[in-house]
Amino acid sequence: MRDLAAILAVALLSASCGGTGPTHAYTVTSSPAAPILMVSQSGGFVTIEFHLKSSPLFALYGDGRVIVSDPNAGSSSKVMPDLRQFQLTPAQIQTLLAAADADGLLGPDRRYQTVGTNDAGDTSFTTVADGGAHKISVYALEYSSEYPIGDASDQAAVARLLDFYGKITDLPKFLGGAVSDQPYQPAEMRVYARQIAAANGNTAAGAPKWPLAVDLSSGLDVGSGLRCVVLGGSDVQTFTRAAADEGDPTTWSTSTGSFDLFARPLYPDEHGCSA
Repeated sequence: MRDLAAILAVALLSASCGGTGPTHAYTVTSSPAAPILMVSQSGGFVTIEFHLKSSPLFALYGDGRVIVSDPNAGSSSKVMPDLRQFQLTPAQIQTLLAAADADGLLGPDRRYQTVGTNDAGDTSFTTVADGGAHKISVYALEYSSEYPIGDASDQAAVARLLDFYGKITDLPKFLGGAVSDQPYQPAEMRVYARQIAAANGNTAAGAPKWPLAVDLSSGLDVGSGLRCVVLGGSDVQTFTRAAADEGDPTTWSTSTGSFDLFARPLYPDEHGCSA
């Protein structure tokens, strides 16, 4: 899938970057595990590994925490994606929701279909505010400036969605001030492992020892030879530290064999191995 940020560099030259504050006070949850606004991508011609590793692009929770990912950006780790988090104030949440409202995210559920390409995915915007949930999605949003997408009204609506996407990809600019960020530290993490068949007893020479009691071979079968286990509590920190100490290896040795693996940090509203 193409990089939305690159498309936005052209599509958003004249987009507004914020300004006056909201005139309506939006009612939202204050729960740290309940999303207020989530933007995600799904579908397209991608590998199962890409699908399982993918996280929401943007997620705002009731306590003001924002978690962001970029599937097109290079990660410093081969094992897990780089995720960042920001902290918004209640006033900044209201400003963001006012922009979402102005750009059509609080209207009736709707899916826009780009015509002319069959290898893209859906970009979905889900907003929960004022007692209702709203889901707006666009097939091939990153191609929407190149291919037909309904009538003039639909094209204008999708242009507004691109405008909003541009705002959330540069929160400091949109909110008009510094918004500090830091690495996201998940409470839970999915680990997807595929047992490898080596010539000598199913072992990989030089692979570090798996540091946890969790049996990788006992995980949920998610297809393509992959099994999923969920780490929680201190196991998350133990595995993260071990991966860093061992040079970020993708192959680990266990008592039941050697495994290639990758990890997917879970967001506050995510649990278990269901994808």
